Amino acid sequence: MTKRTSARGGRTVAKRAANKTERSDTRGRAAAWDKAFLAALRRNGVITTACEAAGVGRTTVYDKRNADPVFAAAWDEALIEAADRIEAEVIRRAIDGYSVPVRYKGDVVGIDREFSDSLAQMVLKAHKPDKYKERIQIDIPEINKALPILQELLEFLRSNDQDFTEAQRQFLAMLKAQKEAANLD
Repeated sequence: MTKRTSARGGRTVAKRAANKTERSDTRGRAAAWDKAFLAALRRNGVITTACEAAGVGRTTVYDKRNADPVFAAAWDEALIEAADRIEAEVIRRAIDGYSVPVRYKGDVVGIDREFSDSLAQMVLKAHKPDKYKERIQIDIPEINKALPILQELLEFLRSNDQDFTEAQRQFLAMLKAQKEAANLD
C-alpha cells in the first residue's frame, strides 16, 4: 500500500481515514455510554462513579447535560431514584439492623445484629421535621427584646402594600414611640 500525503499538513490519507472511523465509532457509542451512565447514576447517585462505569469523562457528561434537555431530565430522575434507594437502605439499617461478625482471637465465631440509632434519628428528622427538628434556645436579653420587634416588622411589611421606604419610615416611627413608652433609651 502506498502512502499518499495530502497537501494540508502532510497527514496521510490512511491516518485521516482511521480518524474518521474513530469519530464515527465515538458517535455510535454515545447512545451506549449515556445509558450506562444513567444506569450507574440510578444505582448510587455519584457522578464520578457513574462516569467510570460508563467509561466517559465528567466533562463529556456535563456537556451533554447542558446541551440535551432530555438527557438532563433523565439525569435528574436518576438522582431521585438513587436518593430513594439510599433512603430505603438507611431505613432498613435503622429498623432491621445489619450483620456484624463477632470475632474471638481473630476467628469469626458468630454474627451479631446491630441497629443504628443515629440513622433512625436522621430518618425521623427528615420525615417528621416538626417533631424532631433541632431546637436552639438563645437567652441573650438583647436578642429576646429585639425578637418581638423584628416579628412586628415582618408582620407590618407583610400586611402593607406600600413601597418599602414608606413602610420602613412608618415602622421606625412606631418603634420610636414604643421605645419612648417603655423608657428603653
